[in-house]
Amino acid sequence: MRVVQRQSRSHLVGFILATLILSVGAGLSGCGLSGCALLGGGQPSAQQLGTRDGFDWSEVRTAHFTIHYEPEASGAGRLDEVGRDAEESLDRILRFLGEDGYERPLDLFIVPSRERMVDLLGVQTNGIAFPETGVLVFLVNDGFRISARHELLHVVAMNVWGKPDLWVNEGVAVCVSDGWYGHPLHGLARHLQEGEHRIPLTELTQKFEKQDDRISYPLAGSFVRFIEESWGRNGVRAAWDGGMDGLTRFTGKSAKQLEDGWIETLDAVSADRIEYP
Repeated sequence: MRVVQRQSRSHLVGFILATLILSVGAGLSGCGLSGCALLGGGQPSAQQLGTRDGFDWSEVRTAHFTIHYEPEASGAGRLDEVGRDAEESLDRILRFLGEDGYERPLDLFIVPSRERMVDLLGVQTNGIAFPETGVLVFLVNDGFRISARHELLHVVAMNVWGKPDLWVNEGVAVCVSDGWYGHPLHGLARHLQEGEHRIPLTELTQKFEKQDDRISYPLAGSFVRFIEESWGRNGVRAAWDGGMDGLTRFTGKSAKQLEDGWIETLDAVSADRIEYP
């Protein structure tokens, strides 16, 4: 999945004056296993996507979302499921952020295949979020559906907390999702940090975009979970606002001390029977 933000490093593609960033820079990304990249430049509005040639949208509304779908497409029968997941995800996100509500418009477009995703956006992905316009696009069909929670976190948190470092944004999104492809975060992080895929904390936080998404995303999620468990929401907010510098100031601990504390937490959980990646 992908998150979109204006960036300076770009490769031009022909989509709504957009820029496809193949090497994720200081901005945001989405779920790593789908091949992360960023679309920068102009972010499409719901009106723009709603009037795209070749699409005949219908829509339903929930308390907070307008869901746009193609009536004859595979997945159109799962609207109740999609809406319920979106509302539950928003509730979980707002509780995590400590926010009472979210009043900005949220538009969720669902397409039945990657081919239709290309028709709509010009890129192949399972899901993508446009925080500036509150638009999310997901692949949903009769046999496949992804949760909105990860990408929705980016949209909501960026609009209420601002734009963080990449590792924090992805770490919080994974943390809020409460796991990574069925694995508990700390158990998976221990498995990764004890094996050949280990990433030192300095590299995870300073060179996040250069790491393998399959490894960096769950590790960042586990580290954010450690921050939350140790210092609560205020600790997470310190990292969101100021990156590692903000976190070290808030906690009074060096990056090395934070890493040692994280590893100690991981050592207390089991990584048995985890096979990943």
